[in-house]
Amino acid sequence: MVESQKFSIGILGYGRFGRALADLLSEADIKVSAFDSAVTIPFHHRTKSPTELLATADTIFLAVPVHEIRKVLMELRPDLSGNHLVIDVSSVKRGAVNAMSQLLGDELPWIATHPLFGPSSIILGERPLDVVICPNDLHPSATDRARQLYERIGCRVSEQAADEHDRLMAKTHALAFFVAKGMIDIGAGEELASAPPSFRAMAQAIESTRSDAGHLFRAIQCDNPYSAAARE
Repeated sequence: MVESQKFSIGILGYGRFGRALADLLSEADIKVSAFDSAVTIPFHHRTKSPTELLATADTIFLAVPVHEIRKVLMELRPDLSGNHLVIDVSSVKRGAVNAMSQLLGDELPWIATHPLFGPSSIILGERPLDVVICPNDLHPSATDRARQLYERIGCRVSEQAADEHDRLMAKTHALAFFVAKGMIDIGAGEELASAPPSFRAMAQAIESTRSDAGHLFRAIQCDNPYSAAARE
């Protein structure tokens, strides 16, 4: 197992989740570098290219939409080595696992994970922060390494097979967003000052859905192979 103090983290993608993850890691006194050509990254985290990011970090978080993971891995592949650990954080595991197994295989360490929290959860002070890890038989040590890292930033870790994860998320995460999106579309919850207590929990789901990036809604509704049946 890798000593926790030796972790140096690279985050590829500095959207809402990438920023929140960088903050959690920094609070745990873990070195963080980041790259994202589409946004401005604080100077103390910024790297000039994916190549520079890989040169400064041993653990790489792919904080990008699930449909971009394959393209990103193809760009990173020439600069990855056996010393790196690639961790995805997408909400749907089948696509991420397929891409990493095909492009990284048994040669380069990787593992699929799903942090069951986002920036809103962190701001609201929700604890513990839960994370699902999908063990990878090709790289058994990756599970321990990822668990150690997540636990160091205060997360409670559980393990699930990727397919089991997607089935469960279809009946929970995807349905919650689906119902909340429908309520947003009809204007429900806009007058919360007069809403009864029974609506408050739904209001939180609505606000979470409203603030999350559109690609997340697309991923959990369209990329999860079990979501259509759950909606039906």
